[in-house]
Amino acid sequence: MTVVEWLNNNNGFTISILTLVYVIATIAICIFNYKSAKATREQTMESKRQYEDLNKAFVIPKITELEGKILCLSFQNIGRDIAKNVEISINNSWLKLIEKTATFPETAIKLKNLSLNKIYLTSDQIISYGLCIPGNGHDDMKILQQKKVEIKITYESLGKKCIDNFEIDLKGYNSLVNTSDYVRMMTKLINSNKEIKKEFDKINRKLSNKKDK
Repeated sequence: MTVVEWLNNNNGFTISILTLVYVIATIAICIFNYKSAKATREQTMESKRQYEDLNKAFVIPKITELEGKILCLSFQNIGRDIAKNVEISINNSWLKLIEKTATFPETAIKLKNLSLNKIYLTSDQIISYGLCIPGNGHDDMKILQQKKVEIKITYESLGKKCIDNFEIDLKGYNSLVNTSDYVRMMTKLINSNKEIKKEFDKINRKLSNKKDK
C-alpha cells in the first residue's frame, strides 16, 4: 500500500492529526506571543520607572553649616523636577527641644508651619532653618541631641504623590560641631590679628608724624 492510498483510506484520521498539530502550534504561538507581550510590557514599565526615578523631584533633609558658624536643618530638592505642594512634618517632641534652646527657639514655630503651609521647591533649591551656633556659650546642641529628628516629607512630582520618611540622629554630628568650633575660633583669631595690625599701623603713623615734625 502506497502512502497516497493509505492517506485516502484514512482521510479522517489524517485530518484529525493535522488539526491537532495545528492546534498545538497555535497554542504555542499564543503562549510565545503572550510571553513576548508581557516581557515588552514589563520592559516598558521598567523604562518608565527608571525615567521617573531619574527625572522626579526628591526632597531630602540634612544638617548643614551656614557661613561656617550656624548649624541648620535644611531641606533640598536634589531631583530634576519641581517638588509641588511640599509638606514637612517633624516630631513634636523634638520641636519642643528647639523651644528650650537659647539661640534659635523661634525655629520651632517656623518648622511647625511647614506642615501647615504647602511650598514649592525647584530643582536644587534648599531652605535652611538655624538650630544652634556651636561654641557660643550655650548648650543648644546637647539639648537637640536628646531625641532623634523624625521627618515625614510629602510632595507631588510628575503627577504622582511621593511620601518619604527620614530619621536624623544629631549625636552623629559631633565631628561637624567640632569643625564649626574650629572655624569659629580661626575666624576670631584672624579678626583679632587684623585689629592688632590696625593698631600697629596707627602707632607707626603717629611715630612717623612725630619724626617729620
